[in-house]
Amino acid sequence: MSNIETLPADSAAPVMLFAPVRPNSARSGLLSRLAHGVIASPIWVWFVLDGLIALAAIHTAHCASPWFGSSRFPSGYFVFVYAAFALLLPLTTYALGSYERTAFYSRLRAAGACLIAPVLALGIMTVLLAWLPYLQVGRYIMLTTLILACCSMGLVRLIVVSWARQSKLRVAFFGTEANFRRTQSEIFARSGMAGCFELILHVQPERLLNQSERLEVENVIREAAVDKIIVEDDTATIETVLSRPLGILTASCFLRTQSDFHESLFGEVLLDSVDYRALLGGGWALGRPSVELPKRLFDVMVALTGLLIAAPVMLIVAVLVKLTSRGPVFYTQSRVGRFDVPFTIYKFRTMRTDAEANGVVWAKKNDNRTTPIGALLRKSRLDELPQLWNILRGQMSFVGPRPERPEFVAMLEKDIPFYHLRHLIPPGLTGWAQIKYRYGASVEDSKKKLSYDLYYVKNFGVLFDFGIFLRTFLAMAKGAR
Repeated sequence: MSNIETLPADSAAPVMLFAPVRPNSARSGLLSRLAHGVIASPIWVWFVLDGLIALAAIHTAHCASPWFGSSRFPSGYFVFVYAAFALLLPLTTYALGSYERTAFYSRLRAAGACLIAPVLALGIMTVLLAWLPYLQVGRYIMLTTLILACCSMGLVRLIVVSWARQSKLRVAFFGTEANFRRTQSEIFARSGMAGCFELILHVQPERLLNQSERLEVENVIREAAVDKIIVEDDTATIETVLSRPLGILTASCFLRTQSDFHESLFGEVLLDSVDYRALLGGGWALGRPSVELPKRLFDVMVALTGLLIAAPVMLIVAVLVKLTSRGPVFYTQSRVGRFDVPFTIYKFRTMRTDAEANGVVWAKKNDNRTTPIGALLRKSRLDELPQLWNILRGQMSFVGPRPERPEFVAMLEKDIPFYHLRHLIPPGLTGWAQIKYRYGASVEDSKKKLSYDLYYVKNFGVLFDFGIFLRTFLAMAKGAR
């Protein structure tokens, strides 16, 4: 069968062989689906699981302490402590990005989350308890809780990852060579992911038009216990796969389009393969009061709280900007807002006043136009604090695509398809693209960021905003832009 390529899991190059017939393939296929189903569980499932681990860890540490049952603790003392840790552990795990699907395929990332998240959670809890003098948790309980939480989280993730590696998800791809190679390279480029997937075969769609070759493909899919069939986003290809005879459809496989498969794994839209119909997908929640109103309330609350808390910091920054360079403290600039409505954005000035004497140019990493204090402000994102005023006025949201300058928008809309769709929602102080992608200043960087921005547009909602809000603090600590 020269037109069907089967692929070993540990090789990026296909070999022209039949997919092997494996013993107990039905059982193996079921195990692989269960393993990857656990990994792909909704975030709230893992959130609850880690919350239960936190409760079990701190309760066990409490019971094992020499002071268990002692009257020295006020009534209900540990109720607050238990609740705080059970909430903080999943929140810090989320902030580390450890509930992303790709994080579960990497033993290194999984281990890192198990070590760092409990330390952060206990550290934050200690700071919170410091404001309540009668709530003091002993070092013995804290240390025991840390050990138990790390070991329990690590054990659960080790079991899941090992399970997924032993029962690989077997994938068949129907589509052109170029699209197939892209999906293959994306999987092999991610740490640990290649060990959890097995690309069984690649079939050119025109081969399915021949009845004998189609039957041969169906036999390979059944014998190799293929779990998932990925079909490229092309109407003709999808029609060919779904047309009669129904052998492929009765092979007990999950069928997904390439763009949907890519989004579920990597949290970004596959711009080179989708069209407007695929982008619309299951619908967008734009304009619905149930989404817009809570988001606006969240923005107002964050903006007011942020302005009050950050006021002393902003005063110090303003003084430093004034003392280290000539020019105004604040920098104003026209940006494109929601529905292409322009607005004036406010920032602390980080560049010399003559930075654009020769015209508008992209800001660059390690830009030599920055002031002595400007580089630090940009890296820490403190230069963005005045935009809390833009949020309060409703010109921006806390979470959304970063607003771009009109000059760049005009250029990017010509060079990048779907770019205008990012303006369907309010621009943000932070966003999915900002926490997922490095600092960029080129058309290619803008295209990559757009793939994340459109994913955010498709999944627009308060819970997603809250997750990005949490992860922004980690991005700030890393100095990400």
